[in-house]
Amino acid sequence: MKTLTKIIITILILLILLVFFFSIKPPTSHQLPEKQDYEACIKECSQSDQLCIGGCDDSQIKKSLNTDDQSYCESLTGESREKCMSTYTTNKAVITRDLSQCSTITNQAQRKECKITFMLNQAIVAQDPEKCNELSEIDQTRIQGCKDNVYMTKAIISRDLSLCNKIISEAIKLTCKKQAGAK
Repeated sequence: MKTLTKIIITILILLILLVFFFSIKPPTSHQLPEKQDYEACIKECSQSDQLCIGGCDDSQIKKSLNTDDQSYCESLTGESREKCMSTYTTNKAVITRDLSQCSTITNQAQRKECKITFMLNQAIVAQDPEKCNELSEIDQTRIQGCKDNVYMTKAIISRDLSLCNKIISEAIKLTCKKQAGAK
């Protein structure tokens, strides 16, 4: 049971990071091999193909997270580098359960997102929807999203479909009912 809980929590943490920090957009002009290095990836993109370049940048972000190696961010420049470093630091804060990691992010908006992601994760790990209310600095939609995710996690772990009915988002409620009812 503890292993299942850890797997579900890890999946939810990754889902939260994906939702809050970037929407991965794969290059549409061509598919790139997974092992291809960043410079080669960029060379294959035309200079005006921002979607392709964004896919290369996102690949570096994924590599930094998957390998726990911040150096992948160093090959990026400008906003892409800042986004990568922020995502890496946020992931580190969540994994180590150390909110002080967020204070090392220089961009104020990204530092705030790190703190929010950290608090969202704490609410889910504690399986306490009331912890979502501690996120007073964000809008009600995200607070409700936090609560919905806590209820879904609790429902899946306990196999209690009644918890799904507390979820406001119809999409999350549907996923909850499918996952909590699965055997």
